[in-house]
Amino acid sequence: MRNSNLEWRRSVVVSIVVSYMSLLLAPGFPPRAAWGQTATPADPVAAARDHYSYARFEEAIALLQPLVEGKQLQGMKLLEAKEVLARSYVKLGNTDSGKNWFKELLRQDRTWEPDPNLVPPDELDVFKMARAELEAETRVTPPSTPPPTPLPGPPPKPVWKKWWLWTAVGVATGVVVYLLTRDGDGDEDLPLPPPPPSR
Repeated sequence: MRNSNLEWRRSVVVSIVVSYMSLLLAPGFPPRAAWGQTATPADPVAAARDHYSYARFEEAIALLQPLVEGKQLQGMKLLEAKEVLARSYVKLGNTDSGKNWFKELLRQDRTWEPDPNLVPPDELDVFKMARAELEAETRVTPPSTPPPTPLPGPPPKPVWKKWWLWTAVGVATGVVVYLLTRDGDGDEDLPLPPPPPSR
């Protein structure tokens, strides 16, 4: 009896382990590293627009802001994401952040304008403020280009490469050689030094 009970427990444990392993190795099962992470939808901008339309502004921001700041969106998707972020922040009452996102959008595309038939007046007002501030910033601070740096000339030559140094060395050498080799003018007539004293 005891032996059959032990065999039953073993078979249950083995079947649980086998089931678990088959789930882990099954195709399409999310890898273990992805557990606990939220899945990013195939089109995060469309998902964020859905969140916005159902007044889930925090969810729209939470979905798009990491993607925009992480530079994972480009082109029109990036423009649309900035629009949704700006409009969501305005709806949450954070007009400063909404204005900043509208400015970011306008920096990317100066000709962009929201559709007045689709965008509520409160969001349009924040967009107009953002555009006016951005235009004022560009008028007040024109893009400054640093003054051109003069091209450096050739580096100065070291002293031993100067012509005048070698000219002076040559002249000095010539004078020394001349003095050593001149055929004396009276040097031969000089008396020799006395011999050392003897003991």
